[in-house]
Amino acid sequence: MPWMVETYDKPDHGALRKRLRPEHLGYLEANSKTLLACGAKIGDDGEGASGGLYLLDVETRTDAR
Repeated sequence: MPWMVETYDKPDHGALRKRLRPEHLGYLEANSKTLLACGAKIGDDGEGASGGLYLLDVETRTDAR
């Protein structure tokens, strides 16, 4: 069953987002079996991100968390 998860970055945390990106991408790769699609929420100017969207193939809300 598909579940959509939306995440939100804290204001002024762009540097932290960049620093943790490699670890985050590794996590996504390790969990790719349940990941249907994902992406960052990029600003209208094409710069920066404010969170992300994840479409997961899991059975329950608990599994999605």
